Amino acid sequence: KNIVNVAHLCDWEICGAATQDKLYFFKNLSATPKETFYIAPSDYFKIYKNIIFLFHSHCLGSAAPSEADLKIAQESSLGSLIYSVPEKNFSFYDPKREKLIYFCL
Repeated sequence: KNIVNVAHLCDWEICGAATQDKLYFFKNLSATPKETFYIAPSDYFKIYKNIIFLFHSHCLGSAAPSEADLKIAQESSLGSLIYSVPEKNFSFYDPKREKLIYFCL
């Protein structure tokens, strides 16, 4: 069985938001984009009222939300979809119900 190092497959975390009609991808402005993401508040606030949930990827770890991910979800009251590049699975956290599910497509 071949072992594949997936770290090189993801040079930065993607980040964005989903509305009823569209997915918006934001530029990751983080100083350490392979480990975290930061978006310009102006990009976020342009569509804030229409956002259904936020999404981002994890390049190096599991799909489990970090403490920062949970804080963002709680403060925004928006669901958070996370994709793990190494594990090829997703998690979705609903801050209103404080529920976390994992799934694969």
